[in-house]
Amino acid sequence: QDSKQEEEIGKVERDRAKAMARSAKAKPNPAPPPPRPAPRMEDSEILNAADFQLLRRESIDGHPVILLSFKPNLAYKPRGDIAKMLQHATGHVWVSESDYELVKLEAQVIDTISFGMGILGRVQPGSRGAFEWRKINDEIWLPLREDFTAKARILLVKGMHMREVHEYSEHKKYSVNTEVQFQAPVEK
Repeated sequence: QDSKQEEEIGKVERDRAKAMARSAKAKPNPAPPPPRPAPRMEDSEILNAADFQLLRRESIDGHPVILLSFKPNLAYKPRGDIAKMLQHATGHVWVSESDYELVKLEAQVIDTISFGMGILGRVQPGSRGAFEWRKINDEIWLPLREDFTAKARILLVKGMHMREVHEYSEHKKYSVNTEVQFQAPVEK
């Protein structure tokens, strides 16, 4: 029985090799795609959706940051969801000078943000959010705090006022070793 299985496997492998050889002869290897151009700042939808103004340099937890204010860029027609929301908000952004990561963001809704043509929900002006990140182990920026207050209307019926605060602490770095072991199938 083992010799029959080996013979069957050998036949399948030979047929597969022949088929691959035929397909390789039939069509030559296609040329590799051209390299992608490096992303440019002017192509960023978020940077185009808002008008950013450089205010000053500051320091947060010993990290030098640049403080920017933003307001809607009414001349820009956004395509993505985040850019569309930016068209209805103003605020401030703190960006790390060393690695250009967000350190803090404070935003306030100045115009109603509608979801599902205003039927599914609306976030009312005056809603605000503050988000902070910290550099952990001098390696990675992770969330520290999220605090947002929203006035909203859902399904044109239910009005709600909510406040949520999320605080993150005790970030830990883990090292994980993964070992994959394969076993022969068990014969029945």
